[in-house]
Amino acid sequence: MIGVPDYEAGVTRVAAAAARTVPVEKWGSSPIAAGIVGRAIGEKRTVHVPDVSQDADYIPLVSATRSEVAVPILSGDEVVAVLNVESDVRGAFSRSQVMTLETLADGIGIILRNAELFQAVERTNARSWSWTA
Repeated sequence: MIGVPDYEAGVTRVAAAAARTVPVEKWGSSPIAAGIVGRAIGEKRTVHVPDVSQDADYIPLVSATRSEVAVPILSGDEVVAVLNVESDVRGAFSRSQVMTLETLADGIGIILRNAELFQAVERTNARSWSWTA
């Protein structure tokens, strides 16, 4: 699942998801500070929970979930999304799998930041062009 924080509305919205048991339309949104995803947003760091039954922050979106990893996707210093992966097996994620998810999230963050910078350059060039025309 990819969750996108809406800081003004105070919620995290599900932007994309794949699940065997729950239709994405039913996921909707949750309070921005809620759950394991909310902790990843607030702390700006990966949250790895090997056993969700032992975690007070867990919000049961998929009843079969037993372990979860939430990795913030940063653009600059801002969390712009969270990559959230859940498993129906306790302790399902090894350190190397978590590192792979972190690498993927870092790459997505770099792509988003580059897109922002490219748009800024295009805006600057458009203004410069209009002054010379």
